[in-house]
Amino acid sequence: SGQCTAVVNGLDPTVSPSGTNYNYTLTGATTGGGIGSASGHTFNAGVTTVTYGIATAPAISCSFTVTVNTNAAPSVTISASQTTICAGTLVTFTPTPTNGGSNPTYVWLKNENIVGTGPTYQSSTLAYGDYVYVVMTSSLACANPTVDTSSFIQVFVYSPITPSANIIASQTTICQGTPVHLFAQSINGGPNPAYQWKRNGVNFGPNTQSFTDTTLNNNDSITVTITTTHPCPNCTTATSAPVAFHVTPSVTPSVTITAAQTTICPGQQVTFTANAVNGGNAPGFIWVVNHTPVGSNSNIFQTTSLQNGDTVFVILNSNAPCYTISQAISNKIIVTMNSQVTPSVT
Repeated sequence: SGQCTAVVNGLDPTVSPSGTNYNYTLTGATTGGGIGSASGHTFNAGVTTVTYGIATAPAISCSFTVTVNTNAAPSVTISASQTTICAGTLVTFTPTPTNGGSNPTYVWLKNENIVGTGPTYQSSTLAYGDYVYVVMTSSLACANPTVDTSSFIQVFVYSPITPSANIIASQTTICQGTPVHLFAQSINGGPNPAYQWKRNGVNFGPNTQSFTDTTLNNNDSITVTITTTHPCPNCTTATSAPVAFHVTPSVTPSVTITAAQTTICPGQQVTFTANAVNGGNAPGFIWVVNHTPVGSNSNIFQTTSLQNGDTVFVILNSNAPCYTISQAISNKIIVTMNSQVTPSVT
């Protein structure tokens, strides 16, 4: 199968008496003859008649036919030295024939136009999307059919480019420990470029296009370097401009209060003063007497309506940029009221 000839065995005749000399004659697709058996003889494609005869009595003979089915259908595939290239790159296309014979002929086509007739095809002028294939004519005499056309190979041609990278940060002015999402914008990086993040010049973070970081410190500088996978880069790596971060440490607000006096007479005015720590530039104050909010939003509270045993404190609402808690409660001051007396003299 797949050849123009075939070696055929198992053609030995049975003669009587045993040991009688005999010969064979071949006619048809294969011709010739010889002494003894035709087994092991090479037969041509087609039908051959094998006739055996007794050497001393040629009239005593028998015959049968041997049919060699070739099925020698030619086929050809092609390969390319590369299919994703830069403009001007030389590409070589090579055929691999089956049943092509000893001297097949080739006609190369690019985009349906004949471009060559040699055993290979080379080109350095291919354009993006060009496709190449070959038509082979087999030199086997028994080939059927005689011609086969390969599948096409498409090439992708790119012009030289320069890669670049940018960093997009979710925010750059933050409180200590705030999550910041970092995204590397790759320009001309090709499919799936490699990423290397650096903080203050030292490698850090995962080698991914984006990630979230909670460990940034004040004045940290972040860059990212991409390694392009584009087939035609002018340079293989590109580093982004640095992104600087302004990080404010977290603070805990607190507040204490003092009173001008805590032992008073009935109707006497008392002044309370709140001293806020980490309250921000415009803190809020809620004064409370015996669990009832009183006074105005000020760090000073004055009153003439206190009673004996009244408890005074203040709640601080901080507007500092990076507080750990938003409210703080002050110490408590208990007011003592002296009994009213009428002075006299004798």
